[in-house]
Amino acid sequence: MRTTSIIFIFILFFAACNTKSPESSKAYENLCLMIEEAVNQEKVKVIDKLFDGQALAQNIIDKFPEAPEYYKNGFKQGFDNFYTPGTILASSAKEFSQYKFIRLKSTDPPIGLFRISSPDMLNYQEVYLGKNEQGAPIIKDFYSYQEAEWFSQGLERLYIINLSQESEDFKHPVADALPVIAEAAEEAEHGHLSYAFGKLIDLPDEVLKQKVLLLMLMNMGSELNADSLNIATSIFKKHYPEDPLLELKLFDYSMLKSDTTEIIKALDNLNKKIGGDVYIDVLKAAIFKNNNQITKAENLLKSSLEKEPDNEETYWLYFDLL
Repeated sequence: MRTTSIIFIFILFFAACNTKSPESSKAYENLCLMIEEAVNQEKVKVIDKLFDGQALAQNIIDKFPEAPEYYKNGFKQGFDNFYTPGTILASSAKEFSQYKFIRLKSTDPPIGLFRISSPDMLNYQEVYLGKNEQGAPIIKDFYSYQEAEWFSQGLERLYIINLSQESEDFKHPVADALPVIAEAAEEAEHGHLSYAFGKLIDLPDEVLKQKVLLLMLMNMGSELNADSLNIATSIFKKHYPEDPLLELKLFDYSMLKSDTTEIIKALDNLNKKIGGDVYIDVLKAAIFKNNNQITKAENLLKSSLEKEPDNEETYWLYFDLL
């Protein structure tokens, strides 16, 4: 039984750098390459220095002006003293994985798209960029698909929950639903997935639409049956029709079931959602190789090597065909 974990999520968007010039794009690309190198070489302090943590914390504080001043100041101090964004950003890249900058997903707002891959894991990360007061590119936030939340959302969730415990007058739907969510998580961990699934489904829509709860629901559904998974994915699609997380998780579920048709389908859909990634062809080639479709695999690998010649995994897979 896989453990179904739970995190609470709230969407927070930052003001973006309002420029589309080629010079700005190049500066953001250079920053992304710096991030790639820092993660792969485990130089997390470099990322900490590039991260605009003070603005992130202040944005959360400004959303809840009713909070007492001592609470706001305590949050600022806690963030400055205990949070290391570089470590958290880099933690998505597990041991023996490769962290690769693919391209700018968008320039307005500027968002870098990164791939995190290893022979047994695939993930993507979006890094929200901006500029400081001097006009230099900085990191403002990041979103790891498999974790289903922006870094800022996790902080905001902690801010809300602690504030609700600190002040009886402060109310928030997710804080109010905390006992039900905690119960569902505990029941799921004890193997009572059907009961836990039902508890989440009954949550108010305003709460259930939080993406990490939907991820929890999909994980439960994948372990229960096809109908439960369809219910969970339908709810996800209703709220986040363009989010690649759904296709990434469907790929994971199909891999667990060794369903070749669904694996290829999920990979193709994922590729469309993220705007294309040559590495997905490498994964498809591995599937074709295992099915003894050698010509298909070889063609995909040759094309992948032309587009991304620095991926060692592609070379090893290609050599294995010879």
